[in-house]
Amino acid sequence: MAATRLSASRQAGSQWRSTSISRMMGAIAIGSASELEYNLLLARDLKLIKPKDHAERSQRAIELKRILTALLQKPADR
Repeated sequence: MAATRLSASRQAGSQWRSTSISRMMGAIAIGSASELEYNLLLARDLKLIKPKDHAERSQRAIELKRILTALLQKPADR
């Protein structure tokens, strides 16, 4: 669920010309990635996913947050 919102939030943000709205949508996407990290941790603790799967997916979520953060810090060239 969080992964779907993450993609939708980022896509919606890229449609706007306003930098402030794009940044807001980017912040929402980062929040969704954090929510995904939490849900992965919960799934691991409840033994719904294997620890190895948790580690791999959690690393992907962290990397995604780094990318989104870098995009938000990039000066607006448009």
